[in-house]
Amino acid sequence: MSSPDSALEKLAWDSAFFGFPVGRLQAPVADAAGLRHWLAAARRQGYRLLYWLVEPHDAAAVAAAKALHLRPIDHRITFGLPLAGRAIVAPVPDVRPVFTATPALRALAQDSSGWSRFRRDACFAPGSWQRLYNQWLQESLRGRLAREVLVHDDAAGQPLGMLTLAQQGPVATIGLLAVAPAARRQGVGRALLQAAGQRAQGWGCTELRVTTQQANHAAVALYRAGGFRVETEALIYHIWL
Repeated sequence: MSSPDSALEKLAWDSAFFGFPVGRLQAPVADAAGLRHWLAAARRQGYRLLYWLVEPHDAAAVAAAKALHLRPIDHRITFGLPLAGRAIVAPVPDVRPVFTATPALRALAQDSSGWSRFRRDACFAPGSWQRLYNQWLQESLRGRLAREVLVHDDAAGQPLGMLTLAQQGPVATIGLLAVAPAARRQGVGRALLQAAGQRAQGWGCTELRVTTQQANHAAVALYRAGGFRVETEALIYHIWL
């Protein structure tokens, strides 16, 4: 069996943000007894919240969760789009980089949280998810969580949608993606994805990735229509101790 240090990873950023110890359970779980073992170890180490990611086809882990009456808070899907060999995408009109937060941009960041596990989990203190997404936007604009923040403007220069784009080696990753409610089904999301692909190709990336929730049917349909394919899936549990 793994050691507690390797099985329970402390998440420093989450712990600092929420104000209590947050960790990730990384040990393989064969049955309910094994899961109880790791939860007891987490309690002894002072954790208050554990994130546990389980592959949907891991029948043993799913059964262990059910035995302890745990339900996933999220079914996460990561999509990938190969960029190598694809025709270079021309710059997309009405999409531009931004560097400063505005009320409209903050509102879009909040809109992007609609299916977020942090918004759906009522155990977090009121206002937590709003602060989290404001912080995510600020850190992206500062270049810490993203290389670039893109917005799609209307004719008056007001943002209809926004996207944050990070880079790690040959992979570009979309973080926040939101379209204002009044602008949905008008091609704004497609234009932002096209612009993200153009930026990523310009950076020399060979793949564009994005993660969403299975329940977010509109986002899933958008990515599939854009040529993205499923790479990984995970059930995410929030285990409060």
